[in-house]
Amino acid sequence: SFSDQLWKLFNISPKNFTFQVTENCNLKCTYCYQINKSCHAMDFETAKLYCDMILNGTAPYILDDNGEYPKGAIFEFIGGEPLLQVDLISQICDYLITEMIKQNHPWLFRFRFSISTNGTLYFTPKVQDFIKKFAPWLSLNITLDGNKALHDSCRLFEDGSGSYDIVKKAVDYHRQYWDAGMGTKLTIAPENVEFLYDAVVNFIEMG
Repeated sequence: SFSDQLWKLFNISPKNFTFQVTENCNLKCTYCYQINKSCHAMDFETAKLYCDMILNGTAPYILDDNGEYPKGAIFEFIGGEPLLQVDLISQICDYLITEMIKQNHPWLFRFRFSISTNGTLYFTPKVQDFIKKFAPWLSLNITLDGNKALHDSCRLFEDGSGSYDIVKKAVDYHRQYWDAGMGTKLTIAPENVEFLYDAVVNFIEMG
């Protein structure tokens, strides 16, 4: 994105801060490493405490040896499937921006929000409202495991049906209307490694 290019131009190396907003997920991927999923979700008071520690420099490993802040910050939201908690994420983002404005924080014009999502909730009204609200600061990566054969061999809904069609639609829409340089994440596992060549070709053809 244009923002990412500016960061490279001014040699800004941002520090990454991760919020695991939920352990829950609406997919049942065969290769998932999170074997102890639950419906547990972060509450806003916990998130707010973490935000305050980050912004005031009291969280571990934030300040450098000279007691200075990194030149930029990436606030990352993960799950489970993070967009199951899109209301909480929106609340956290609002709080971070408001506090940075109040404090005239050095990150005020040097921050990003980052989300990696399975894409299945992309077209829900709440998620679309969130994307529109935070688009100038948002990096959204939608996981797509190559082509349909590879993706649907592992990335399944609880009823066993594949999720490729809805995820591909989300990827195409987001690349067209929001971020032509968006990324994705391809997971290779014993169940799908035979599709790797076709998956790479498919990504190249998609651009």
